[in-house]
Amino acid sequence: MAVFGLVPIVIGWTAACALLSQEKFVDTHTDASGKLVLTDTQRNWEEFVAIVNSRVNDEKGGAPPEGGVETWTEFWKLRIQALQKNQENAQKYVQYIIDRRRQYDLPAME
Repeated sequence: MAVFGLVPIVIGWTAACALLSQEKFVDTHTDASGKLVLTDTQRNWEEFVAIVNSRVNDEKGGAPPEGGVETWTEFWKLRIQALQKNQENAQKYVQYIIDRRRQYDLPAME
């Protein structure tokens, strides 16, 4: 019975540690103009790949796109525009989207 009394304490401590943690969710830096840019780090790349793979699987499976857009082409074009504005080494990321969609024989973006 005493163990069950510790559970709320452990959960509370874990939550407090998470709130006090200063670790960022993504790696960024500020460029010379003061704009926040996503840094091309291994952590960001792995997260990007996982997200793109998930979205491509959704598209291949016939799921609707996210973000209030009507087509997957529109979704990917908006994503690519955002990458080109805010991502270090953006072409690497854009090319991954294009290559991954080709692997699944999805329609080319015009």
